[in-house]
Amino acid sequence: MRFIALSSSSEAELRARYVGSTNVVERQRCQCLLLSSRGHSIGQLTDIFQVNRLTIYQWFNRWQTDGLLSLRHRPGQGRKAKLAAVSPQVLNDLVAAHPQNLKAVLAELETHHAVQCSKGALRRHLKNTGVALQAGTQLTKKQA
Repeated sequence: MRFIALSSSSEAELRARYVGSTNVVERQRCQCLLLSSRGHSIGQLTDIFQVNRLTIYQWFNRWQTDGLLSLRHRPGQGRKAKLAAVSPQVLNDLVAAHPQNLKAVLAELETHHAVQCSKGALRRHLKNTGVALQAGTQLTKKQA
């Protein structure tokens, strides 16, 4: 059995972050460490947080090596955006050249920039970056 032993200052900091953080991952990891310090087993923690045993062990190991820095996601985690390699100016120019035909934009991206993605991924990227398409398409930038 492995448990995390917390000092009173660490426990107070974890409790404050658990209550005050807006990041779900950070709150979940804080709660896991707090529960472990109160005697909950790894099996109980896997049931509570619906994660693998190895995930709990990774949280514990990172806590022991990195402390409070271990509570958030590290940069570089997750899938990388395919369209991040293409500059926003190039995307704006392509959309301006083909405002109502995203298939043509996709074809240009594939041939000239070696970027393959779906029409939905392109739409999401354009929406997230604030690029407005003409009224004939289904995606338009909302006015606030």
